[in-house]
Amino acid sequence: MQTQEIHPFLNFILDEQTGRVTISGQTATLRDIAFLSYALIQQGETQRVLPLLRLLSSKSHKDQRTLTDAALALWVIGEYLKVTEDVSSKAELGGFLEETTALLDANWQKPQPHWLIPDSEGIFLSHLAMYFAAIQANVQHGVGEQGVRLLKAIRELVFAKFIKEGRVISQLGDTAIHGDIVTAAMPFGMLGIEDRILIEALYKLEETLVDQGVRFKIGDLSYGGCERPDLTCFLAWYYAKKGDTVRAKELLAHVESLQAEQGVLYEMDTATANEPLLLAYALEQSGKPAVSSWSSVLLGLAQASLRSGAVRSDSLDSVRLLHLPTGYDDPYVILPYERFPREPEAGDVVSVRLLTQPFQASQVVTVQTVVGGIPAAESVRALMRVTDEGEKVWEAQLGPYLAGDEVSYTFALQNGEESILSATYGFRVRTWTALERVHALETTADGFVAELVCGADPLRTVSLAFRADASGAVQLTFAAAGERMSGQPAQQAAVAVGRARLEAEVREGKLALTLRSAEGELLKGFAAEGKPLIEALIDGSGTLHKLRLNWQTKPEHRWFGMGERFAHYEYSGHEVDQYVYNQYRDQGLKTYMPVPFAISSGGYAIFVDTPLYSTFRFHTRLSDLVEVEADVSSTQQLTVYLFADEPLTMVGQFTALSGKPMLPPKWSFGPWMSSNNWDSQEEVMKQAELTAKYQIPSTVLVIEQWSDEATFYIFNDAQYEVKEGSQSFRYEEFQFPEWGRWPNPKAMVEDLHEQGLKVLLWQIPIHKHMYGVAHGQRDQDEKTLLELGYCVKTAEGMPYTLPYNWFKDSHIMDFTNPDALKWWFDKRRYLAEEMGVDGFKTDGGEFVFGHQLQFHDGSTGREMRNLYPNLYVGSYYDFIQTYAKDGGITFSRAGYTGAQRYPLHWAGDERSTFEAFRSSMIAGLSSSMSGIPFWGWDLGGFHGDIPTAELFVRSAQMAAFCPVMQYHAETKGEFNQDRTPWNIAERTGQMIVIDLYKKYADVRMNLLPYIYDQAIRTSRTGLPMMRAMSLQYPADSRCTEMISEYMFGDSLLVAPVMDEGHFSKEIYFPEGSWLSLFDQEEVQGPCLLKVAAPLDRIPVYQKQDSVIALNLAENYSLGDHVGNRVDRYEQLCFRVYVATELETVFEDDLGNVLTISVTKMKGQTRLQWSGNSSQPITFILAQRDVVSVVSTYETMLSPVQQMAQLQDGHYFISPAEVFIAVRDSAGSLVIDR
Repeated sequence: MQTQEIHPFLNFILDEQTGRVTISGQTATLRDIAFLSYALIQQGETQRVLPLLRLLSSKSHKDQRTLTDAALALWVIGEYLKVTEDVSSKAELGGFLEETTALLDANWQKPQPHWLIPDSEGIFLSHLAMYFAAIQANVQHGVGEQGVRLLKAIRELVFAKFIKEGRVISQLGDTAIHGDIVTAAMPFGMLGIEDRILIEALYKLEETLVDQGVRFKIGDLSYGGCERPDLTCFLAWYYAKKGDTVRAKELLAHVESLQAEQGVLYEMDTATANEPLLLAYALEQSGKPAVSSWSSVLLGLAQASLRSGAVRSDSLDSVRLLHLPTGYDDPYVILPYERFPREPEAGDVVSVRLLTQPFQASQVVTVQTVVGGIPAAESVRALMRVTDEGEKVWEAQLGPYLAGDEVSYTFALQNGEESILSATYGFRVRTWTALERVHALETTADGFVAELVCGADPLRTVSLAFRADASGAVQLTFAAAGERMSGQPAQQAAVAVGRARLEAEVREGKLALTLRSAEGELLKGFAAEGKPLIEALIDGSGTLHKLRLNWQTKPEHRWFGMGERFAHYEYSGHEVDQYVYNQYRDQGLKTYMPVPFAISSGGYAIFVDTPLYSTFRFHTRLSDLVEVEADVSSTQQLTVYLFADEPLTMVGQFTALSGKPMLPPKWSFGPWMSSNNWDSQEEVMKQAELTAKYQIPSTVLVIEQWSDEATFYIFNDAQYEVKEGSQSFRYEEFQFPEWGRWPNPKAMVEDLHEQGLKVLLWQIPIHKHMYGVAHGQRDQDEKTLLELGYCVKTAEGMPYTLPYNWFKDSHIMDFTNPDALKWWFDKRRYLAEEMGVDGFKTDGGEFVFGHQLQFHDGSTGREMRNLYPNLYVGSYYDFIQTYAKDGGITFSRAGYTGAQRYPLHWAGDERSTFEAFRSSMIAGLSSSMSGIPFWGWDLGGFHGDIPTAELFVRSAQMAAFCPVMQYHAETKGEFNQDRTPWNIAERTGQMIVIDLYKKYADVRMNLLPYIYDQAIRTSRTGLPMMRAMSLQYPADSRCTEMISEYMFGDSLLVAPVMDEGHFSKEIYFPEGSWLSLFDQEEVQGPCLLKVAAPLDRIPVYQKQDSVIALNLAENYSLGDHVGNRVDRYEQLCFRVYVATELETVFEDDLGNVLTISVTKMKGQTRLQWSGNSSQPITFILAQRDVVSVVSTYETMLSPVQQMAQLQDGHYFISPAEVFIAVRDSAGSLVIDR
């Protein structure tokens, strides 16, 4: 028998003869022993654990073990076996594993005494989490099928009964939140630390149960209702793991102070009693609360978790110094222990902040600086500051410094008699230098080159080359090293760019640039108010870090594009940066898909061809100044393109540079169905049956909740033998039990295919951190990932983990490593090759934080921050093309310039509100004019409770005229959150929702020939399908900032109703005549007209002199059901609306290529068509005048009296249309009035 110390406040004694354990002098309960064992495992002291595990599992304790005691023993045994892989111990403890699994299976649904408050009995969330953790930790150690089925049953009960008002609750049959609710995530891992239902519960917990510490529940009157150190430690432990170190430290500081004051921790902090009378009575009857030795264990675990989350430290004894000069290089997240500014410029006062753990007000912190190799005469005293988040830090003010100064600094901490020095940090002071004096200007065969003097050194020059590009743009290439001059010296030079010329002239020794068209100056280099045309940010070593181009524009010019943006369609007065970012809801100008391509209403555009961070300032400092600022790569070069043409032409030219959009398969343009709640084969097939029951066509079904949420490539509940991480699985190596959530996924995919539904599975490019939760295959994969270096690495070559937010602490895949790529997709090959899935929903990708991260191909985090989503998604896109026989797709939310090469994309996470609807509309328009045309959104929103019936219907109408039509829902809640039309109808009581959604899903399938024909054109030209009115009508100033309507393809004007309670819409019709798609209303533009828009109608109009290809049922009516087949047509029709003349080409994937030309004059319409057509065609001509005769040039066609009689060589006349059926693939018609 020997005292063993855990940490200064905690030691334990195990008397193996009596089986008695004392912790810090107090007899330990089985619960205490279990957590003591867990703490030792976490400290790596597993050799001290086995005797405790024998004690926990011994038969002598069988009668005194509660169900929760047994679960805790099983849990900690699994944690021990996971870490040690101790075969002999596994054999020794096998009987207990089997016995306890059976015990849990038999009793888990029965009310039990609460593990912390034995007087309270019920079915508690913390108990269920405990049972779950016990089984999960031993899946590979003998719990068998019985255990796996139990895991499934527990989760099903939790999601069925333990979610109320969008948050998880603590007790079955009650809506209360208890102080131990966080144990569901930490340490038991049944819920993730970022699970929304848990976070919502914690908001309530903080509001109702937390002051300095945590109470058990509202109405708890034990000892007058006190805060509990154990619950406070649990919450601190959770926050430490989540990365909220400020909150974790606040809570821990309170517990630490209690321990310091009392020498021990008690179960209750009686100083916090809510009811003093009841406290006095309890003290009189029972004495002081019992000493809680396990609270000391929990305190140690929480402290260790907080320490392990530190990003960088230098320590002596127990004091840690934390300073990360540039944070994680995230422009939107500033850590409390950074330097500000991160990269100082001349004249800046520099604040450096240090975090000490633990923080003590008695500490003395100074900063020692060295400038240019000369130590400062005196150190700078740091003062204590409290950040906005409540973190206490030490802050010192340094500088200001001169341009070029090389500064290093070191923190010194005096802690009593101890002195601690930090690492040495440093920076070179940067300064903006004008690049305006011309050393030489020479013309070349394709443009001109200017050699500019860099700063005050006349011997150092840089070059700026201007060359005509095949795209139609002018390429501006900046090179710090200079370009060897080989052209003709000149004082003036010019190069053509679209409909303009870029002119250069040397004026008073400085370079002047002007972009000039026939209308006059469009744009010119700024040269006033002390702003030169070009500025470079340079440090003392001569390295260039940023380049800034200053353009003088007309104040009235407006700016568009810039990738997918939600808050603004036009950017005058805004600073817009390019940084791929995951902003959950309410994105503002942050975005998942930035693109540094800005289109001006003045008839020109600018594209910065760089993966690095850049910023556009549109008239923010001066009304006529636009600044384009970009980081410069290690090659010290930067390329910019200037365009000058019509907006649509410039978008096409831009995609010639960034990549033409890849054409998705036709099936991807039908209606989609998706929900995060469909977590079983039964549920998926039920939803497919419902869409068939209501005859609602769908062509794509997305399954998100299919995997084990650990490997993300193995189906939930699949049984298999764990393999070495280097190996992959074939489908037949899995057992899919009948009781499992996915009893036969391959047959499910085949069944869905037979129903005309293509299948996408959700993916994420991370190797998930499980916070100690055992998972055999994931753990083996991690060994391989780390041993072979398949993940992204830090600057020091260590495996990189995500520092915060979604999937915190997880590794991310390095897709630049060919071996890693093969390893990753070998594990997923069975999904595509054997099961036949058709694509992947490639979520996330906004995971690269830190400029110095290292990739296999030599890339760093600076360029990969923006490029990583394209790399990740592109890898999946290429992978699925190998196996998907009808074409495969990815469906992604993140991307950067060129993302259109890997279609399709959606607008990320939005609320179910009309405001979010309008924001998504802006996102679609801005995305499309930035080269990313195959885009959609979660119609009606994704987050929170379901949309209203009105919002759902209005959203579905708009989505029917959007490149992707998809509904999707967030995770499970108290009520069904699905955005299916039948669920919206049931929950709102508005059954008309089903009919109206079906109507527009049918309209979508009717329009599929037109939509796919437009998609083919988009893939070849880069012109967007969803077009802002300013793109289509740039000369019409009324369209410049219009976001209430748009063009869908060449021919349809769409005006969604996006305001609640509105049943009419004011629509602007540009010049020309417009024909309603749903009736024969004709409008002559230009005009602003209020149009009726009842709930069942979205205003859509066909442009004059256009043809709309349709797939219609036998009565030729738009909105009739034609099913979901994409390999044939019911009736291929062409709706022709001609005012003067037109010529168009229709093309599809079935071999049909038709040229259609129509002229209308003097009461006669002549129509000709030629090409290849594999089936009969029906032309539908809008005719205001009475039609008397339809003929070819040789014969008269016969009229029919009823639509049903229409056949080849006949025509039918309705009040405003004539329907003409023909069979030949070429011919001509004359329609006389």
